[in-house]
Order: sequence, then structure tokens, then C-alpha cells
Amino acid sequence: MPWYKGDTVLDALDVFEKDKEIIDKPLRLPIQDVYKFDNRRIIAGRVESGVLNVGDEIVIYPSKRTSKIKSIEYWQEKDKTTKVEAGMSVGITLFDEFFYKRGEFITRKDDEAPLVGDTFKANIFWMGENRLTINKRYKLKLVTQETECEIAAINKVIDASTLFSNDNAKEVNTNEVAEVVIRTKDKICFDEFRNNHVTGRFVIVDGYDISGGGIINGLEILDVANKFVKENVELPITCFDEYYYLIPYNEIKKVAVERKSYKIGDKLPINGDTYYYPDNFDVIDLNNELSALIRDGKLVDLINLNDYKYEGYPVYSSDGFLARVKNQDDFINFKNDFKESKYDLVDFANKWYDPLANKRIVYKAV
Repeated sequence: MPWYKGDTVLDALDVFEKDKEIIDKPLRLPIQDVYKFDNRRIIAGRVESGVLNVGDEIVIYPSKRTSKIKSIEYWQEKDKTTKVEAGMSVGITLFDEFFYKRGEFITRKDDEAPLVGDTFKANIFWMGENRLTINKRYKLKLVTQETECEIAAINKVIDASTLFSNDNAKEVNTNEVAEVVIRTKDKICFDEFRNNHVTGRFVIVDGYDISGGGIINGLEILDVANKFVKENVELPITCFDEYYYLIPYNEIKKVAVERKSYKIGDKLPINGDTYYYPDNFDVIDLNNELSALIRDGKLVDLINLNDYKYEGYPVYSSDGFLARVKNQDDFINFKNDFKESKYDLVDFANKWYDPLANKRIVYKAV
């Protein structure tokens, strides 16, 4: 192939760098438990990577509290040591006494910190009898951490037998591989799998069964809301989120079906499972001082609140709650009351909003 000017295969292989040994990677000591002996509080766990010495300055994640290693405990004199490394189960004490708990990561102060977050990208292999679905609650286990989680997005599903790829899947079937975004109830510690194979992998429990396993590709930052957009002006909205009554949990939960930016002229999803809006209405955001005008189900303008004039159309908050505004005088009082109640909005909301005016309750199993 005369067009190719790159390295040969053998030359390219020589360029690859060998991965670091597990003891040469940053320290990761997930806390298994904390025991009290005499006046000592001994932190027990398994060193998953790196090296730890007596006297090392350490940081505990996700709280980021700092201390120093006081001792490495031992049962017999012959086991006494001042250094431990990856693969060893140990008990240690710290110079500082504060609350630390199972699941937290101990790292050395000078080492690269683990990632901390509640949303991350992952590749998973699903083995569960039930399909993996968005917004259902699961349990995630990563080393000694356990927390509730849900699938925030399914980006791609691959059939493991045919290798057929589906970019529009809404669920993952048994024996399928998927690229997903996972959101956990609490912030957890982890690494990208390519950097640390132990702290970068996890399992998902559905009910009482381990139903899937996966590897972490990195942190993910999701938009917290849909948006109305006009040029460089953006108005975050949650008025198109659904509110479902989840029977197993006996609670109402807000669910974002998708995250999308709506531009001028775009058709809007004015009717959902649990909400319905008229063809013509206005959305008012008092905090951001913006107004969105919706006509014939389309976004027609996004303007400053000071330029807004009440035209007789229903007025909704950016959360989708109907405001009790019937004329321009009402609208002026609505704005003035908000300014006076900015730091105590309970009375304001009860006075001005009708939260059930355009909502309906829909029951769901999950």
C-alpha cells in the first residue's frame, strides 16, 4: 500500500507502554469495617493498589478528611511491619479520631485522587432474567461500597451473539452488552477501569440476584433539565418531566424522560403521560427573569421578564405549575410577591400556584 507512510506493525508494537504494576499505582484502600480494641479504632480493609507506610499522610474520600498513619496492626510480633502493599488485608490506626465508615477510600496525599461522583459512564454486560430499564432502582456494589442506583441513559445496546448494535434502545435484554450512564443515590469513589481494574468495575444487583457487571469509563455530567434556547439565552425547565406514583415504594417520583434543548420554532411535547398543557401558554421563570411564549404548541419567543405583557394565556412556572394569574394586575402582584418572599417561598407558592391543575397521577410498578 504505497499510500501508507506510518510505522510497521512491529515498530508500532514497540511503542506500546507496559501498564504499571498494581503496587505502582495510586494507593486505594477501601474501608471494609472499623473495629474498636482497647482505646484503638482499627480500620480494616484490603489494599487494592499501591503501597502504604506508617507515617504516610492520607486523604479519605469522598469526605476529603486528612490524617496520618499511626500504626499497622498485627497479631503476633513476627507479623509486625511498617509497610503494606496491594493484595494485603490490613488493619491500621490514624492519628486523628473522626467518623469514617465502610466504603470510603483511603489514599495517600501525594497520590492521584480517585474520581468522586454520582453519575458515570459505563459498559455493562446484563445477565438478569428481567430486562435492565431506565429509572428502575437497583443496588450497585463496587469493592466495599453499596448504594442504590438507576440507569439514567442507555446510549447503545449490542447483542452479544449477533453483534447487532442498537443506538435507540430503551432497555437491555439478557446477554446483551450496553453503553449506559448510571446515577447513584450517594456520591461514591471509583477509578476509570483503564487506570485501575479493581476500583473501576462493579456489579448490579436486581432484587436479590447479581444480574450484571460493568466497567467504568469516566464521570458523566448530565443536564439537570430541558432547556428553552434563543441564541445565547437559555431557560432551564422541568415542566415536561413526568410524575409517577411508584407502587413498590409508595411514593411519587419525578422522572425526566429525555434531556433536550428546544429552540425557537421547535414543536414541544405539551402532552405527556402525567401532564397536559394547552396549545397556547406562557412559561415564567421568576429566578432567571425570563419568559417563554408558546403558541400552537411551538416555542415562538424567549424574552426578558421586564418585556413580558400578560396577553390572557395561562401562565406556568418553569416546573409546570399553573399560576393564578388572570390579568396584568395579577401578574404585577405575582412578581412583587416573589421579590418580597424570595427567601421564604412556601407561602408564595401556596398562594399563587395550583400544582394539580394540569397533572394526573399515573401508577407504575417501577
